[in-house]
Amino acid sequence: MGPPSNSYYQWNGLLRNYVRDNALCQTASGFDARSRKIRRVAQPEADSDASNKQYVETCVKPLKDQQEEFEKKIIAFETNMQALRIMMDEMQKMLRYATRAPTTPDAAQ
Repeated sequence: MGPPSNSYYQWNGLLRNYVRDNALCQTASGFDARSRKIRRVAQPEADSDASNKQYVETCVKPLKDQQEEFEKKIIAFETNMQALRIMMDEMQKMLRYATRAPTTPDAAQ
């Protein structure tokens, strides 16, 4: 068998360039997907596994629902506190009036 032909080197170069331009590349700080999507990621099993969109949404939805519930409770609490402040102000006014007003008809004369 003789030496590889020129077309072999061209094909090898094309393949190498394609892989270099399109593959997930390891860098010094991690991996670089070059702004491309990484598809068909399985459900994570270990803490160090990557997670897919479905897994994240499944985990985040209950947290969002819980946050919405807490926000509703906070709004209700703030509304109740505002009503309580108004009632306390009214009671203080009534108490001031009651302490200033005469209690017996003799004191009014």
